[in-house]
Amino acid sequence: MQSNGALGKPILEALLQSNKFNITILTRSSSTSTSTYPSSATVLPVDFNSTQSLTDALQSQKIDAIVSCVGTEGLLGQKLEEEWLALVDEASRNARDLEQRIKVVELYDRAIRAEPWSNPLWLARCDWVLSLYTDCRDPDAGWPEDERLVGQELFTLQTAQDLWQEGRFFSYLSLFTFMMIVLVTANNFLLMFVG
Repeated sequence: MQSNGALGKPILEALLQSNKFNITILTRSSSTSTSTYPSSATVLPVDFNSTQSLTDALQSQKIDAIVSCVGTEGLLGQKLEEEWLALVDEASRNARDLEQRIKVVELYDRAIRAEPWSNPLWLARCDWVLSLYTDCRDPDAGWPEDERLVGQELFTLQTAQDLWQEGRFFSYLSLFTFMMIVLVTANNFLLMFVG
C-alpha cells in the first residue's frame, strides 16, 4: 500500500490501530518524499510503471490483501493509456482491408477492458467505429464493393450510437466515483458540500 497523501495516510493509520495486520508499504523508487513510516511496517521502494518491479515486490511478501491508495496524480502517471492509444492508432493507420479493420475494433475492445476509465480510449474507439460507419457507405473511400456491403451490415448507426452511450455511462460513473472519494476523504464542510 502507498501510504502518504490524502488517501493513504488515514487508511494506514486505521490499519495500524487495529493491530491485526502485517503491513507492507510500496513507495515510488523515484520518490524524494521525506515521509517516515512506522517501524512495524515493511517499506519497499518500487517502480509503479514496471510490472516486473511490482511483481517482485509483491511476491517477496506474504500478502492476504492489497489496498491501493493511488490518487489521480498517480493514475495520470501511468503510461498504459498512452501505450494503448499508440498501439490502436498504429493498427488503425495500417488497416487496409475489412479483416484488419475488424481486428482494430477488437483491439479497442481489449484496450477498453484494460483501461475502462480512459476517456481518450473511449473517444478514439467511438471515432473509429463512426469512421467505419461512414467509410463503408462512401463509394469514394476506397473500399472494395464486397467489403462495403459487409461493412454496412456490421457498422450500423445504432452500433456507433450504442458505443457513445456506453462511453457516456462510464464518464458519469467516473465522475460519481471521484465525487464519492471526495466525500469520504473530506476533512472539512466545504469538501463535504462539494462531494
